[in-house]
Amino acid sequence: MSNNVILDELPRSYLSDEEQLEISIALTEEMARYCSVQEQHLKRFEFFFLDPVSCYAHWLDTIAEWTGWGSLWSPQWSEIEKRELLLNTDRLWATRGSRIGFELIVAIFRLQARLDSSSAGGWILGVTTLPADLLVDPFQYTIEVPVSYTPDTYNYKLVAFIRDNFLPCWGEFEIKTNPNFVFINY
Repeated sequence: MSNNVILDELPRSYLSDEEQLEISIALTEEMARYCSVQEQHLKRFEFFFLDPVSCYAHWLDTIAEWTGWGSLWSPQWSEIEKRELLLNTDRLWATRGSRIGFELIVAIFRLQARLDSSSAGGWILGVTTLPADLLVDPFQYTIEVPVSYTPDTYNYKLVAFIRDNFLPCWGEFEIKTNPNFVFINY
């Protein structure tokens, strides 16, 4: 077997004598070289175009379309955030609308935000300590952020985006700054 993949596929009659072999090599060499380059390219296709860890940065937006992000995706997000979002897409969609999903996306964007039920009157099953006033509206929550997150900052707008798109639509979520805010990453 030679490096010429086309020559390897030719019938023996083309390779039977030296003259035939020279003609066959001359006619197939360039095409074989091209095929070899394309084969190597295809072997690395997943690495360069489909894997969020290793693909070209300009492909991240395309992969996001393929994985269902649609209008939720922003090309302005950093490359690191895009890669993390794509790596966690399955988990984000599975936990979307839950506290776990909220905490995951907040961690991906490295935001300081905490979902709190106590200050707004809501309660969370398994989190709120009993005895508690269970007659309050259980669907009111506060998203606490540091005072540096003012409404005109990128981080505040990102928290609002997460609130609007990754928390349940039936809940009331208010973003409040807390001067005593201490973020504990779980």
